Amino acid sequence: MRSPLSASDALTAVLVRTFAMLRVLGVVTTALYLASWYSRHPVGLAAVLLVLVWGLGYAALSLRGRLGTGLVLANVGVGAAGALVAGAAVPAVSVGGAGTWIYLGCAHAALVAGAMTSRWVLAGVLVTLCAALAGGVGLAGRLAAAVPTDAGWSASMAARSASDPGGSHRRVAVAILLIAFLSLLVRFGVGRLRATAGRADDQLQAAADHERAEMIAVARARAERERERVLHDTVLNTLAGIAWGGGGDAPLTRTQAEDAIVAVRGLLDAPPGDGARSLDARLDAVAVAARLRGLRVRLGRTGTVGVPGSLLAGNGSGQELPPEVAAALAAATAELLSNVRRPAATG
Repeated sequence: MRSPLSASDALTAVLVRTFAMLRVLGVVTTALYLASWYSRHPVGLAAVLLVLVWGLGYAALSLRGRLGTGLVLANVGVGAAGALVAGAAVPAVSVGGAGTWIYLGCAHAALVAGAMTSRWVLAGVLVTLCAALAGGVGLAGRLAAAVPTDAGWSASMAARSASDPGGSHRRVAVAILLIAFLSLLVRFGVGRLRATAGRADDQLQAAADHERAEMIAVARARAERERERVLHDTVLNTLAGIAWGGGGDAPLTRTQAEDAIVAVRGLLDAPPGDGARSLDARLDAVAVAARLRGLRVRLGRTGTVGVPGSLLAGNGSGQELPPEVAAALAAATAELLSNVRRPAATG
């Protein structure tokens, strides 16, 4: 069982916070574009605003511990959608380039997938994002051909194509290579970090198991020494009491000897059937022993034994109490009566 705060958990938390911070930085960078070309292009402005809202939502959800596969794939979907509408969402000269908010969204989605998903999911994510980036460039060309040439966007697209034929395809090729390389690099680095964290967790768990085993061994040795001491003292006190004249009262001597025998047997191992004795039977035996020593003991019951709704529910006779609990209650009662008998000097 892992400790509540393991190295693997700490690494995952750092990764989640890092990707959330990168997304927030992307939101800030994207917001800087609003004062330029987008003020005159409502379609591009709407796309940017939607991406900004998604970026803030992603950061909030991931920081609340909800960065699962669903959120990762939703982030990929937003990036791919932005790439497909690049022709209408960014200036013509920026279509396919790596300096746009579209590239930032796709790169962020690929990095998160590289660090937080399996290799097959990452492969699907890269194929989707790369196809969306390349498809966005193709759709931008088709859109430019469909829009009348007197439109501002189509005129700028035609001018850009005339001055730099094939430039958008070269830019999108570079963007695709960068995204693939960065995501694979992040996956390799995070994989090494996870392996190191896993070894650290294993070593920590081994140390914890070793410490627990040592504590158990020490506790057992201490309990064994205490058992031997009590066993020795019980036998010695019983024999000393008989040797000093305590054998004159035969019933009392017999009761003391029986108590000593029961105590010794309990230390060595409880005899068969002793664990089945009810609490009433144990308390009756304690009361009989106290009366033989001169105390006036009257047993009575004012309620049920046990705690409702717990493992010690009990009933009117106390038979549902675990044997060790009944034995502990009886022993505590005997000790209380013994403390009463000493100042009373009743024997």
